[in-house]
Amino acid sequence: MPPPPPLVVGQRVHCILYGGMDGIIYEIIGEQKPETISKLGGIGVMGGNADFRIVFTGERAHLSTVPESIVLGSCQWSIEEGIATADEIKTALAAAEAKKQADEAKLVGVGKDRAEKRAALPKLYPWLETIAQQKVPG
Repeated sequence: MPPPPPLVVGQRVHCILYGGMDGIIYEIIGEQKPETISKLGGIGVMGGNADFRIVFTGERAHLSTVPESIVLGSCQWSIEEGIATADEIKTALAAAEAKKQADEAKLVGVGKDRAEKRAALPKLYPWLETIAQQKVPG
């Protein structure tokens, strides 16, 4: 079977991991060598030379760098029809960045909430000792 043709920026891909994620290749690093990719007994792949930077879209929007051998050789990945336009890539990258910022803000909020609850515990349970208050037997 002949090797697949080299992929291009804008190529749509799909990964079945985590319930399925659609993505778009927005950058290719290195020279592609799809003819060197081989499967290892159905449990792995090797070969290739390039890395694909992929922006995933939708609910799990994020950026990822994936080796050529994984994208082209793994049963968990498929190459989808169509090439995304520059505007579609730009929009997907902006959405991934917005999701990243929203996720980080949510983590900061959770951290603040947890710190406030922790600070309130000594007043709620004044009979409990902290580790710093415990006497070390000696």
